[in-house]
Amino acid sequence: MGNYLEDIKDVVLSITPIATLFITIRTINKWKTEFQAKAYFDCSYRFLKTVYSLRDTFSAMRANFIVPSELLPKTDSKNYNKENECFILENRSIPFKEALNNFYSIMPEVETLFTKETRKICDEINFVVFQYKRYVNEYLQLIDNTNNFEHLGTVRKNIFSDPNDDKLKTDLDAAISKIENVVSKYLKLNN
Repeated sequence: MGNYLEDIKDVVLSITPIATLFITIRTINKWKTEFQAKAYFDCSYRFLKTVYSLRDTFSAMRANFIVPSELLPKTDSKNYNKENECFILENRSIPFKEALNNFYSIMPEVETLFTKETRKICDEINFVVFQYKRYVNEYLQLIDNTNNFEHLGTVRKNIFSDPNDDKLKTDLDAAISKIENVVSKYLKLNN
């Protein structure tokens, strides 16, 4: 009987390291999966937060309504000129520039974790920003140097949003919708 117990003890002692190794490998794999899921969740959350901030500041910057407090000091509404336009555009662009910098700062992490398609969607956002900057530059060049006020008005509509016809907002919203589709599986947004 003593030999029988010795044999069982030897078998248990030889199985114990194998079982411990199996449990360790399983635990490490589970931890790795949880770590990756957390990384995707965190990046997705920050990415969406950044994109939404960009969208909101873009809309605020392009608001069609200008309040008197946005004008240069000591300016009445009769003396509205290029300096006021520049002053308004510059002040409105400050929060947008900050949101854009945040968007650019998260891009390396987004490119690392997500697909190349996500980068292409971000390029669509960059194109909207580029178009807006192009419209602002064109407008500021034309504002005091043109007699074609119809064209000037058309360019101005691209800077200050027209709720009925705003291609920049439509393009930006479409890109954001694509981003939501990409990251929703990591945030469990799909119901």
